[in-house]
Amino acid sequence: MIKYLQNHQIEKSKWDACIKESVNGMVYANSWYLDIVAEDWEALVEDDYERVFPLTTGRKWGIDYLYQPVFTQQLGLFSKSSLSQDTVSCFLDSIPEKYKFIEINLNTFNKVGSNTYPLRVAHL
Repeated sequence: MIKYLQNHQIEKSKWDACIKESVNGMVYANSWYLDIVAEDWEALVEDDYERVFPLTTGRKWGIDYLYQPVFTQQLGLFSKSSLSQDTVSCFLDSIPEKYKFIEINLNTFNKVGSNTYPLRVAHL
């Protein structure tokens, strides 16, 4: 079951353990890093932190949105087990509807169907 958590509800020790044990962990997803680049970040968490998805939030002109923080190349879904396209889609579909604009760079392990979500491929 995927839960939406506000920043104060996130158990950061469990979060960091998931990132450390994940098949696709990276420094950008550690709680201490997110605290620096996106102070009030929120999260989607599955079960007991088996999979986690940071939500880097912003608000402008009364509109809530998700953005890619500066000095953060990739975010998206992080998991202790392999990821399927369906799993990534379930997390994307679980993003609260209050976010009217979403512009985030998913990590390379996050595959989604191009017909399901508007995608833009970044060439580095």
